[in-house]
Amino acid sequence: MLTKTKNFNIIYDDMLKQFPKEELKQREHFLKLFNNNYVLYEYSEEKDTNTKGYCIVFEGKEYILTDYLAIFKKFHSKGFGAKIIEELKHLYPEKLGCFFEVEPIEANNIQTQRRAKFYQRQNANKLNFNYLYPNQNGYIPLDLYYLPYSKNTPAKKQITNFIKEFFFCVHKDIEHIEQVYEKILKINQI
Repeated sequence: MLTKTKNFNIIYDDMLKQFPKEELKQREHFLKLFNNNYVLYEYSEEKDTNTKGYCIVFEGKEYILTDYLAIFKKFHSKGFGAKIIEELKHLYPEKLGCFFEVEPIEANNIQTQRRAKFYQRQNANKLNFNYLYPNQNGYIPLDLYYLPYSKNTPAKKQITNFIKEFFFCVHKDIEHIEQVYEKILKINQI
């Protein structure tokens, strides 16, 4: 079961181990972001209340984006990630769908292959969209996956409108955020 939590210290320590450094924000920045539309959830089972994993969700007007999703290492490969994604559908029935930022598949990196296959098994589709994740050093290219809740895949204009909403809420501290957004528009010919 997903529950909102403020237990960020243990989660952030795990994030430092499981996510690439260039995809993480500083602890203090996360703490400033947690508000009504940037939410930290922890996942546990009803019978076993030990936290198995967590996710951070950006709640947009029409869509959500799972900014981070992870299962603590000792609980990997037990189906908890799939349960989190399924619960998100039930938590946000009014939204059209959920976006996921995923590292591009690298032939020599089994982890990137496993992550992509995980999202595909959850019926999320890789979008034909060039996405850039902004960070303090510039940006990194990521794949954007989408899981529809009630409608088909959004058009490019809907995707870029959502990205703008997300960027200027979550990444507003990045000085070059406008340039990254403009580059996304340009490479997607919008």
